Amino acid sequence: MKSLLYRFQATTLLTVFFLGGCATQPVDSNRPQKALVGWWEEYAPSSNIVHFGADGTVVLYLKQGEVGPLRGLKGSWKIEDDGALQMRFVVRGHTQNSRLNVTFPGSEMVLEDANGVLTKHRRHSGKLPESYLW
Repeated sequence: MKSLLYRFQATTLLTVFFLGGCATQPVDSNRPQKALVGWWEEYAPSSNIVHFGADGTVVLYLKQGEVGPLRGLKGSWKIEDDGALQMRFVVRGHTQNSRLNVTFPGSEMVLEDANGVLTKHRRHSGKLPESYLW
């Protein structure tokens, strides 16, 4: 039961996650690899913080108890030839691949999964919020 619950939590978190912050300048939607790099805070439908590294790494920061004792989910990302965002996380031996459409309206980032579920993000600046420092 715990294993099933863990898989459900991890899959749900990875499917409906992604992030933004408080950007004041539009991002260059013609160069999604460059636009994606940095800190983002998801503000809808949930709340989360994620960092996309220029080296293709991604870290989704977790609040205490979101996925057991994990503080964050580390993985990799790339933009496919068709412009889709491909992410891969390996958590406790389980691989989770996500393919999302990514757009940058204005200064925001919007991710859409295969079911049409949208997550909206703003740039995050400053320190990591206290709720992620545990």
